[in-house]
Amino acid sequence: MFLYLLYFTIAIPIALSVLLYCYQCDLLYAAGFPTGSRLVVATPGQYGLPDKEEVLMTKDGVRLRCYVLLQRGDDVAIQSPTVLCFHSHTGNMGHRLPIAQVLFKKLGYNVVMLSYRGYGLSEGKPSEKGLLIDAETALDYILHHPVLRHTRLVAYGQSLGGAVAINLVSKNEDKFVALVVENTFLSVPLLIPHIFPALRHLVYLCHQTWRSYKSIRYIRHIPILFLSSMKDELVPPQHMAKLFKISRTTGMKVWRDFENGTHNDTCMQKGYFEAIAEFICDNKKIYRLSLSFSSSLSSLNIFIIYLLFIPYYCHLKETVIAMSHSTVDSLLILTRRKSREVTIGHNRLPFLSPLCFSICI
Repeated sequence: MFLYLLYFTIAIPIALSVLLYCYQCDLLYAAGFPTGSRLVVATPGQYGLPDKEEVLMTKDGVRLRCYVLLQRGDDVAIQSPTVLCFHSHTGNMGHRLPIAQVLFKKLGYNVVMLSYRGYGLSEGKPSEKGLLIDAETALDYILHHPVLRHTRLVAYGQSLGGAVAINLVSKNEDKFVALVVENTFLSVPLLIPHIFPALRHLVYLCHQTWRSYKSIRYIRHIPILFLSSMKDELVPPQHMAKLFKISRTTGMKVWRDFENGTHNDTCMQKGYFEAIAEFICDNKKIYRLSLSFSSSLSSLNIFIIYLLFIPYYCHLKETVIAMSHSTVDSLLILTRRKSREVTIGHNRLPFLSPLCFSICI
């Protein structure tokens, strides 16, 4: 009897460990839920949206299905922000078309959305490495698109999609102007004790980690909007609060919580889309201010350099005359490049090192 008890005491944990290690992708990436999600994907036309589907090829040879919704007219599309959407761990991009409908029709954004590998009609099998490749593929498509490459790009992720977005932006921050995350977790190992308490001692076996708490620290400049449901039954709101706290961005950090929201109905809460619209609008104003301010500084820097150059010309006339025009041009270019950054409001703008009232080097 004792041997049987000892056997089960040892065998059950080992069996659970093997199952968790081998089948965690099936547990985490519930691509087949709801039923039929791998067979039927709603189309944009069903929601009165441009029926434009693209097939993207990843660098590892997987075909992904992607919807591209552009505002009518290239000039209008270029002036509109582009939202790159990453969905959660269930369903497919078709289930997020009602959200795209609001973003496209009411807010006037371009929208790019995809089904990850193994989701919807996309090929392959989902994994952390694979989904990161998928995200990079979508970004690469936008950066080479004749219209979208000229637009201001916003990453938007829900739950698992938030982890995808955080990772993508952390490695390509210069390509984005803002990040929006909704009900995203710190990491899968830190989430497991909440979802599967019985497996809390086996988290060391988790190889699908999605450590957003690490990735978000590498986002230094762009604004981030955190959308959190206070009654989230899947991802504890404390995860979002912690992500907000540890974020080091010098851009805007905006927190918006929804008292009655749960994990899957956050987008249905009052003020949800208003929060997104206000956030992107505020960021647009700062973006324009940055461009205007940078342009003004460039002209001002050249003018002041010439003013500072006059005294040296008086004392070193012969040397100055000997300098070629190309040498002076090179000096001006080098001077503008030797700049540092200071925070103005919530954005980081190019500014020169302190000399002559902190304007010119």
